[in-house]
Amino acid sequence: MFQQNDIVIIPVGSNKQHGPHNPLGTDRFIAKAIAEETAKRTSVACLQVIPFGVSHHHRQFSGTVHVSPEAFKSYVKEICLALKLSRR
Repeated sequence: MFQQNDIVIIPVGSNKQHGPHNPLGTDRFIAKAIAEETAKRTSVACLQVIPFGVSHHHRQFSGTVHVSPEAFKSYVKEICLALKLSRR
């Protein structure tokens, strides 16, 4: 994964509703497209999109997956630590 530098893109796109005019997963689709294009232009590694996030203001809508800020921070931190350990 780390071929040219120690930078890795970790895209985040919460799975939440955007009303009847956009599909569920809009944030995920956008995050994926931006991350992949950035990775291509910069030769930086890119992970898969984290599809869950802190979306408490959308949790009353069907399809929204909300996690607490603490859980989200811990999850991203664990990913970063795993990436760091994989460099050895």
